[in-house]
Amino acid sequence: ASEAVVARRRPAGNAFVAELPDASRAASLSTMLHQAAGTLGIAALGEAGEVVGYDPLSHHLAEDDGGSPAQVRILRPGVQVQRPDGSARVLVAALGAAV
Repeated sequence: ASEAVVARRRPAGNAFVAELPDASRAASLSTMLHQAAGTLGIAALGEAGEVVGYDPLSHHLAEDDGGSPAQVRILRPGVQVQRPDGSARVLVAALGAAV
């Protein structure tokens, strides 16, 4: 339950930090937010600009033509939580564009 709350708030937190005028404070706040999420096992799913294999459970397509691309370029990272057994659960799918 707590992981879902953090996952829903993470994009808003990242947007807020990006708008801060003081780069050093923004970096400090960003680090604290990522550390707090990390204590719950929550991490980003992909990195903006990264090209990865398409997984319909992990990626939403920006333009869905009904096909299933082999690869996508990450436009907005998703959010996942690492379970104690080592598996990952996608909380927020990454937004991707077919490559």
